Order: sequence, then C-alpha cells, then structure tokens
Amino acid sequence: MLLEHGMQDGAPLTIDSFFHADDEARARSLAAVLTDAGAPATVEASQERAGLFRKKTVWSVQWTASLWAASLEDVIEHSATMLRLADAEGVEYDGWGAQVPSSE
Repeated sequence: MLLEHGMQDGAPLTIDSFFHADDEARARSLAAVLTDAGAPATVEASQERAGLFRKKTVWSVQWTASLWAASLEDVIEHSATMLRLADAEGVEYDGWGAQVPSSE
C-alpha cells in the first residue's frame, strides 16, 4: 500500500508500532526495551469487558520508529523485530501503521 501511494526506496518513513499486554509489568518492561532502542514508548491502560459484570485492565504500548532510508525490506525486518520483541516480553504485537507519503 505504501509503495502504491508514493513511498520510494530510500525515503524516510515513520512507523508506529502497537502492542497489548495483560499486565502492567509486561507492558512497562516492553516500553523500557523499546525506549532503550532509541525512542520513548508510551504505556496506557484501558478497561475491557471480561464477562457480564466484570471488567479487566488491558495495557497498550505504542512506539514510533523512524527509518531514515526505508525500503520494503526494512519494513519487513521492522515487523519481524517487533514480533520477536513481543514474544520475548510476553505481549501481543498488534501491528504497525505509517502515513502514506501522498497524505502528508
């Protein structure tokens, strides 16, 4: 989709990555790892229904990375790295998003 909307090899690209965790400790541990990788990560809590009368807290982590000279291979490797980090930290990688160049 990015290539169809004007992304060119070697152009800078900002990628937002999203994660979900079942507890605060895992979310904060992942955020620390991501922050150590070069940019601050944000952690937020929200309430979700967990049955008729119960709610549970779900923790989300968001991290933004800048690829200064992006290529399709770089984006694929970024996703693979995020999957490995999520697995290592016991959280769910929910994917990534990027603004396509033509919509900036």
